[in-house]
Amino acid sequence: MRNKLCVIILLLTLTGCNAQTIPSEQPHTNWPTSSGNVARTNSVPTENGPKGAKLTEIWTFESVNQIYSEPIISEGQVYFLSDSLTCLDSKDGKSLWEKDFEGLSTEDNSSWPTSLSFNDGKLFINIINKLFCLNSKDGNELWQIEVPMIASPPLVLDKRVYITNSEYKMAPDDEFSNGRLFCFDADTGKKLWEHKLAYGTVGELIAGEGKIFVSFVSPITGDPILTIVDAATGKEFYYNRGGGFAYDQGILFGSEFDLRAFDTTKLEDKWYVGSDIFGEDFPFDHAIGSNKVIVSMTSQDNKKNSLICINELNGEVLWRIALTIPYLGLTICGNKVYLTKNTQRKDVTIDILDLQTGKEIDAFTLNDINNFLMQAIADEKIFITSTNKITCLGEK
Repeated sequence: MRNKLCVIILLLTLTGCNAQTIPSEQPHTNWPTSSGNVARTNSVPTENGPKGAKLTEIWTFESVNQIYSEPIISEGQVYFLSDSLTCLDSKDGKSLWEKDFEGLSTEDNSSWPTSLSFNDGKLFINIINKLFCLNSKDGNELWQIEVPMIASPPLVLDKRVYITNSEYKMAPDDEFSNGRLFCFDADTGKKLWEHKLAYGTVGELIAGEGKIFVSFVSPITGDPILTIVDAATGKEFYYNRGGGFAYDQGILFGSEFDLRAFDTTKLEDKWYVGSDIFGEDFPFDHAIGSNKVIVSMTSQDNKKNSLICINELNGEVLWRIALTIPYLGLTICGNKVYLTKNTQRKDVTIDILDLQTGKEIDAFTLNDINNFLMQAIADEKIFITSTNKITCLGEK
């Protein structure tokens, strides 16, 4: 026993002095769905973004066909939709695989998928009348189901997939037919429940604390309508005038020409910011994080633009910046705000601001970018999609 102990000590002594530590692979950070999460806050933790302030272009992937989806980044892979679903390696932008869908073409708007979502090793994609579930590693189809006239991107939460549909048929009384909110098992595609909605035209679904928030505009009055249902059962417990674009800490944030913070427990407004602050401008894009709401504002003629930071807890304006061009992409990452805008027809600028003060930390310009679409932040990189390119920024 003593000899074995001596040998172990000797080996540790000999190897310990000169041994080199093999760095473990950095865990991936993700952008798994539209706006970064199912709460649609456009906010991600510090570790998602580049470590430093200085950005550089790492790689660019040019698509043969038009890109029309937000990039999804999960487990070191980048997914986007054009005439097919393409998967890239997030490190170098090399194509790993492509998946074609029968009948899918950018020449036919009626067949376009609306969005991608990633969850638990699966990709969920909806084409106008079908919902697909694919293996995220190789694109192999796991299941598909038919749902007439899908009207919202898939929302995936706790092994369930939620979508809405609308038949767009006119009823005898000249009102739009009812749509439905569906809930499916994410592993099998089995329908768990469906809930009848007041109208058929629905935007993005939002989730938070066991609730699904369904916002849409009444085709009769033009008013925003909010429905809240239980995510597990589909039981409705709120229906009224309102609406929402993001959820955080028990508050649903919504806007028309104002900004409202709706308490989803008390079912009443917590605070409201109106024309006394916004004037005739209206919110164009948003990001919510670290108890702050960042809103990009624009006027109806697009000549007056600003960026406003509001205290999420009480609606107090913390800082405001006048802009010549509205920001089209807005993301909070830790204590920084990443903002993207088209400065010229083929130039895109990414501004990095301090979240607390609104002061500029750095700026980076991408040339020869035809029409900025969306941005995503993950794996210590920023991914920018345009009409036919995906560009990755970070630190080499």
